[in-house]
Amino acid sequence: MRGFVLGVDDRLNLDAMNAAVNHAIGLHDFGSFATPNPGGTTIREVKAAVWARVPQLPCVSPDGNAAHEVPAAESGLVTFTIVADAFAHNMVRSLVQACLQVGRGRKSEDWFADKIAHPVREGSTGPAPAKGLTLERVVYPDDSQLAERAQAIRAKRTMPGDEDGDQQ
Repeated sequence: MRGFVLGVDDRLNLDAMNAAVNHAIGLHDFGSFATPNPGGTTIREVKAAVWARVPQLPCVSPDGNAAHEVPAAESGLVTFTIVADAFAHNMVRSLVQACLQVGRGRKSEDWFADKIAHPVREGSTGPAPAKGLTLERVVYPDDSQLAERAQAIRAKRTMPGDEDGDQQ
């Protein structure tokens, strides 16, 4: 699996990682974690984000008793699932890197929350390696809503309360 996953030698605190990434849920400027496309923005709406460990699978004997644990190829791996209306360049990999820092105990949940509250790209939230990054699914609106959605995507987003539209 080493060619398909990111190896992490440290023990990860998944509770701390989930507490941190919960700050990313909702409409935010992810400028600390992404770079905008020319003329674009880093404002995105994260609908869900969660870290989880894939469990060991029990091997059940013919008599119905669990004989022993049989690890599937993925068992024991840590996964990150994120759902959003869109992703900015390097956004997911940078969120992963920041969460890994929290999970290793090198950064705090408050540090992560501050990165969300103050969207400034300054280097401490650079992207994690792309190993294991998989786009699982894209959900498109009904055909009757495609034109409206395309228009909304092309419009430059702003945060609520930003009347000038200066925030990226």
